[in-house]
Amino acid sequence: DLHRLIRRQRQMCIRDSASGCPNLWRRRLPDGEPEQITDYDSTGVYFPTANADGSMIVFEHDFQLYSWQPGREPERIEIQAVTDTKYNESRVEKLSSGGSDFKVSPDGKKIAFILRGDVWLIPEEGGMARRLTNSSGEHWGIEWAPDSEKIAYTRRTGGDLDIFVNDIAEGREYALAATERPEGVPRWSPDGELIAYCVDDKE
Repeated sequence: DLHRLIRRQRQMCIRDSASGCPNLWRRRLPDGEPEQITDYDSTGVYFPTANADGSMIVFEHDFQLYSWQPGREPERIEIQAVTDTKYNESRVEKLSSGGSDFKVSPDGKKIAFILRGDVWLIPEEGGMARRLTNSSGEHWGIEWAPDSEKIAYTRRTGGDLDIFVNDIAEGREYALAATERPEGVPRWSPDGELIAYCVDDKE
């Protein structure tokens, strides 16, 4: 993943994830030595953008915004927002599009799907949907357990890919596989006692 940011003031800044974790590098043109700007080993650098003259780069790291300027270390940008009084604790929206990854439960009574990055549940006949996840991560790959009481799915948080299980009957979620290596594609055994999954897309 090599993303060119700027090519001004005879320098080029890039986002390079060849090592496994995206970091920012800078190189003087035409043949300067690469200089590493960031050295993160976990979530890395995401969505970098530069200002018009290339003197500042802003990027996301670990769900926080950072800025970098030549000669300085990256600095976290503090964001403060004044909130209004909250009168309604919940709201109801009627949506007719935007859902994906629809999966009907084995007993045919429930439908799980992805909407706005979260996992939702709705009765087969329609009605009020219930959100099963409420995290900052993005979810996909819904797989029902044979008993229709649990769902497994993959969650991306920052640079991590992990597998979670949601016990619908008990109303709780727990991590099945959450290591430094990317896990995904969960598959239940016929008796619902075991879950197989991929590690690094190959194991």
